[in-house]
Amino acid sequence: MVLIKLEKNLLCQDNTGSVHRCRDNIINSLEVKIGVLLHVDNELDKVAGHVTVYHWHNKPHEVWVFLYDKDGEHEGEITDKKTGKKLIKIQKSNRIKKFIGTKPTKQELEDSIF
Repeated sequence: MVLIKLEKNLLCQDNTGSVHRCRDNIINSLEVKIGVLLHVDNELDKVAGHVTVYHWHNKPHEVWVFLYDKDGEHEGEITDKKTGKKLIKIQKSNRIKKFIGTKPTKQELEDSIF
């Protein structure tokens, strides 16, 4: 799995609809730039990565772009509650496909968001 962490100064309202629109706009912009699906619209879609967006108040949004390096495996980062260590959790899924292409740079991804 490839993880690219971005920061972007964005404004979105503190209500569910606006936060969801903000997230959707970010994901759509990244999908256009990378040329792969990063979210599912139906039960047949297969994704080559996923995006996590943190909508912080008074500081830049954090956008984590995950690109998968294996078919059928979703890797996610979790925090061990006892030790506080970051761990990788692997889940099997037939909706995951390997990212094939040139890995985008952090700057290319940041520039693609609005």
